[in-house]
Amino acid sequence: MKQPLIKSNYQLIRLWFEFYKLSLQDKDLKDNFKKSKKYYEPWGDVTNIKFDQWFVSHGHLFTIKVEEITQIPRNDTSLNISIPLSQSVTQSLKEIKQLLTKKKSSNRSISYEFTKGVKINGKNLYEILIIYSIWLGSDKPAINSTFLLLITTVLRNRPRSHWVPYVIQIQPKKLRDGSFQYTDEQIRQVRRYIKKAEQICHSVSLGQFPGRSTLK
Repeated sequence: MKQPLIKSNYQLIRLWFEFYKLSLQDKDLKDNFKKSKKYYEPWGDVTNIKFDQWFVSHGHLFTIKVEEITQIPRNDTSLNISIPLSQSVTQSLKEIKQLLTKKKSSNRSISYEFTKGVKINGKNLYEILIIYSIWLGSDKPAINSTFLLLITTVLRNRPRSHWVPYVIQIQPKKLRDGSFQYTDEQIRQVRRYIKKAEQICHSVSLGQFPGRSTLK
């Protein structure tokens, strides 16, 4: 079954948002959130709002790469300029630098960006998020074949997308007593995913996404 592709900034910001919501539920991270309270203040209350709705009014907070646009947005974290194509590149760059310097000196708003120097594997992060969400929603059960079967059952029964994480796509072995047994390696990988999710939530609570935890 086709796996989701998670590459765009919009999709990665969605992952940050979802990990943020999960990390807010972790009592062990309360002290971290006291430190990052002002950092996340512009996000507002995310408790009962879905990402798509939230992003409409908060998407401007994020640092997006330079790109050609077809519409002209107006917000405090971007600068709209008009560059005459007849002008030399050298002169244009000089004037752009002057405008940016002036704009930045008067703009003190927070701009959110991903952890610098970290290559983000969106597909991996999404699988980690899904597995961790199911684990938390099930009151942190033992990570064994029973839990892996639960993940598969939950995901296969979704109304639209029915894919499951790559690590548990191989069907479990059916035992004589009727139960199902996943391989030790599959169980270990799910345990690693949950551990990584906890590391990501810790980073998020301090204002970093995805942080510098290994995501191989």
